Amino acid sequence: MCLSLARCAEPASDPRDATLRSVFARADQSLLRSRPSLVAGRYARMARGAYDFYRGSLPLFLHDWRDGANELSRSRFTLDLPQPRSAGDPHLENFGTLRARDGSLALEPNDLDGADRVPYLWDLRRLTVGLCLAARLSNPDAPAARAAAVGAVPAIVRAAAVAYADAIAAHARGAARARVTAGGGDLVLDDLFRRGQRDADRRRELSDLTVLTGARRTILRGAPDPTDSENVLAELPEPARDALPALLSRYRATLLAPPPAEYFAVLDSAREYGSGVASWPRVRALVLVRGPSDAPDDDVILEVKELADSVVPGGPPPGVWFDTVPARLVASARALWAVPDADPLWGADEWLGLPVLVRTESAGHKTIRVDRLVAALGTP
Repeated sequence: MCLSLARCAEPASDPRDATLRSVFARADQSLLRSRPSLVAGRYARMARGAYDFYRGSLPLFLHDWRDGANELSRSRFTLDLPQPRSAGDPHLENFGTLRARDGSLALEPNDLDGADRVPYLWDLRRLTVGLCLAARLSNPDAPAARAAAVGAVPAIVRAAAVAYADAIAAHARGAARARVTAGGGDLVLDDLFRRGQRDADRRRELSDLTVLTGARRTILRGAPDPTDSENVLAELPEPARDALPALLSRYRATLLAPPPAEYFAVLDSAREYGSGVASWPRVRALVLVRGPSDAPDDDVILEVKELADSVVPGGPPPGVWFDTVPARLVASARALWAVPDADPLWGADEWLGLPVLVRTESAGHKTIRVDRLVAALGTP
């Protein structure tokens, strides 16, 4: 189905299949023309499993939201306004740990590519549908344990909805936003923070993604993880490499408390392929920069990731809009995080005409993963 979509194969006989083809062909029109092989890679990744499909199918979710015959957007409480700021795609795997300026880890939305203003039910529906799906995919080799999680789905969804309403009420009272810095006995979050703190302390991204030759560190080429042959680091084209210093200089101005200019001296760079799901066809690069000193042990890796327009319902309220895609992303991050510098190196600008996000590439930045919902982690 995936490759035939990219190549406009014969019409589908199933109406839903035809809808899938039409929705994705429209959503990916420009990429299908310019990067067909990368789009095919995205569809192949989506076809691997139900949650990968969910992660990559936000345009389909939007289509169903707007479909009057579909229950997705129906509610007794539907309102066009207000339109709060949204992460855009708040499913389970778009949350994880970020390390703030003071070194503390906290749970935050960690993928804000689609952040924008949305009808207030959008976030709740996207998140709770993802929770239902995660429960159905938990403990794949333990049917009884999985059945227990599936049986608890109504309670799980209600808990999420009540927490959402409670947070709105707390905000209306002027209460400070809670910052989650520990699992607090929740098995999934305890596991997330344990792994994040362990790898942050070890600076594991340096050992996983770079090689030290004498006093000089460079980024690995090829597949850093031998178990994932699709994730590959390759040479950047020369024009892209040459444009990095100017990009980092402009991006630095978008940070709340930018380090000195010499912090961002480029030591090496590489193009990254085969990462993400919805963002699979987008340009990504890893950039190794000097960091706080000339010592190789405190070198810093940045991820540069191409951005696109958001995929959300409706339009902005009158008089409210973002001038550029990078401005949308930076403003959303500052507003959505519990502290505005949850990742102090999170900023955005343009690189050879492409709007891009620049953020810390850290092994301490762990993401919640549905495939880890096994054994005790897969309980309700």
